[in-house]
Order: sequence, then C-alpha cells, then structure tokens
Amino acid sequence: MEHAEAQRRRKPRKLNAVAIQEATRAALTRVAKRIDDIAYDNYHIPVLLHQGRVRRTQGHNNVVGGVVEFAESDYVDAKPEHTYDSSVFGLKQIDDAQTLKLHKINEMMNDILNGMSVRTTRLRSILSESEYSSYETMLEEIRHSEEILYDEMPEQLKTYNKKLNKADLMNGRYEKMAGTNAGTSNTRTKVSQQAQTLYEEALEYLEELYGCVERGDYGADMRARLDAWIDRDVDFDKGYDRTVGIEVDTIPRVRGSKSHFAQSSGKPKLSKRLKREESVLMMLLVVACDIAFVLPQTEQPPAQTQQQKDTLRNKMNKLREFIYGERD
Repeated sequence: MEHAEAQRRRKPRKLNAVAIQEATRAALTRVAKRIDDIAYDNYHIPVLLHQGRVRRTQGHNNVVGGVVEFAESDYVDAKPEHTYDSSVFGLKQIDDAQTLKLHKINEMMNDILNGMSVRTTRLRSILSESEYSSYETMLEEIRHSEEILYDEMPEQLKTYNKKLNKADLMNGRYEKMAGTNAGTSNTRTKVSQQAQTLYEEALEYLEELYGCVERGDYGADMRARLDAWIDRDVDFDKGYDRTVGIEVDTIPRVRGSKSHFAQSSGKPKLSKRLKREESVLMMLLVVACDIAFVLPQTEQPPAQTQQQKDTLRNKMNKLREFIYGERD
C-alpha cells in the first residue's frame, strides 16, 4: 500500500490542455507587444537635435512641482502604441505531447518577458530540428533596412572621427583655459589656433573623401552610406554658400557622436542580444500558434504555392493580421 501511494505521489499530474491553450492566448498579446518594443528599441533611429530628443511643440501644460514633465507622445519619434487581440483564435484538439510542448513554450515565453535569458540548449530541447533550423535562419536574416545602413561605419569615417576627436579635445582645452583665464594670452591663442588647424584638417579630409566618392572610387553605394552616417547635409559643392565649416558647431559629425554640437546624431542600437530575443519570441509565437490555435481563414493568392504558404515569414505575417491589428 505504501509503495503504491509513493508511486502515485511521484506520478506527474496530467496537464489540462485547454488551460494551457488559454494560458498561451493570454501570453500572445504580451509577446506581440514585446516584439514591437524590441523593434523600436533596437532598429529605430532616435530623432536627436544637439543630443536632445525633438519635441513636437515647445509649450506644455503638464507642470508638476514647477517642473515641466513631457510625455512620450510629446516627441516627434514617440514609440507607437498598438492594440493586440487574440480572441479570434479557435482552440485545436491537441494530444498530451503537444500539451506538454505548449506548456514548456509558455514557461519560456514568460521567462523572457520577465527579463530572463534563455539558453540555447533549453530552446533546442523544446523546438524540433526543423523549427530550430528556421530559428537560426531568422536570426541571420535582415528584417530591417537599418541593419544594412548601420551594420558598420565606413572605415573612412572612423579615420575622420579620429581627426575630429583630436580637434574637439584641443578645443575643449582652449575653452577650459578661457573659462578660468588660465595660462597667458599667447598660450590661449596658440591652443585656439591648434584647434582650428585640426578642424581644418578634419574637414579637408572629409571633403576629399566626398570628392573620391563622387568619382566612384569606393563604389556606387558609398555616397548613400556616407549620407546615412553624417548628421547633416554635406554641401561642399556650394562653394562660399555652403553651410559646413571649421567651427565647432558647423563641422559635420558622425551619427552616434556624443558632442552636443551634433545635429541628427541618433543611430539604431542594433544589439545582437535584442535581435536574438526578438527571434526567439517570434519563433515561439509561431510554434505555439501552430500547436494551439485554428486561425481564421483568409484568402490566399492563387499563384502562391503550398511551400510559400508554409514559410515562417508567411506564418508570422498571418499572425500579425490577427494579433497585431492595423498598423499606421
């Protein structure tokens, strides 16, 4: 009797399929929102003017304790707010193995949403070989144009940045001396002239670089790459009417610059860790929905093959129609 009781206690309780499916439904909208948040945080280019986010208007009525408080919606690049809905998903009849797999997926999704990292071995233990292969493909694919434009700064701009940093350091030294009236007048003048010379050298290098690009020395796409990385319009061709110059506030700067003289200096984060989290969640979302739900029928283009219908990208797009709702 005692042996039978011990075996009964050790026997795992049977999971309730419907309860697990409903738990999946509840998690879907949170997962969808997290995927959207990652896309904004990792690929969005912040609109920064002189290192500050740009507001829609200067005025604001929300004053707390004498301090103006701005909401996210006050900024021109505010994170979009979306609604998510999985109520249209019907439940499938699933067996014990599918229920257990869905339960493990739910646990993993909740762990990720709670800020926990997921080991590759754990992901492999849940996904099938083909599903894991699809995940690896998703991890490597380019999903956002920013991943191409800002994958890596052109080497020539790294050289320009070094020259510009030297000029900024010398100019900072001069401003510090001028602010405290340190050193002699001749010393301050000499430091100021050294800073100006360094700015001239940096700008000359950039002008020569753009000249080489116009001749096609670095390939047809180099001009677009430079323009994407520079924080303002570069108009060397305008001669005396050009707006770029050797002053600390008129010399062009590279996106990502920490200088408060930088204009449009924001660049996407492009974190590999965030892309991995996004890819894991997208994969789990697709697999969970394949197991748990019957999706509403949508018309398929007649020319679309079954293989095309079954691709991960098409599955993800179909889920977006229902979970993510309309996008502006």
